[in-house]
Amino acid sequence: MKKSFQLSFIVLTIVTIFVLGVVGNVEQKKQYRRCLPFPVNTKTGFCVNDDCESMCKKKGKGLVGMCGGHTPKGKNPTKCFCCGLWSWP
Repeated sequence: MKKSFQLSFIVLTIVTIFVLGVVGNVEQKKQYRRCLPFPVNTKTGFCVNDDCESMCKKKGKGLVGMCGGHTPKGKNPTKCFCCGLWSWP
């Protein structure tokens, strides 16, 4: 009798922890890995790596800034992309 009660209690505890973990995980916001474009220097119209990096770090923790979207001649990137995990409700 005593052993079956101990086993039942252990199983009940494990199931309770599992259920609480699943419920807690559902309440978190979903995160997606994306690269979103942001405006560049309005005076020149080109992306500067240092400016892009600092702007992305202000937007969110763990975001990385990259310049891209080159002109037709292949020079002077025209877009700043902030890449990383973005939260969506």
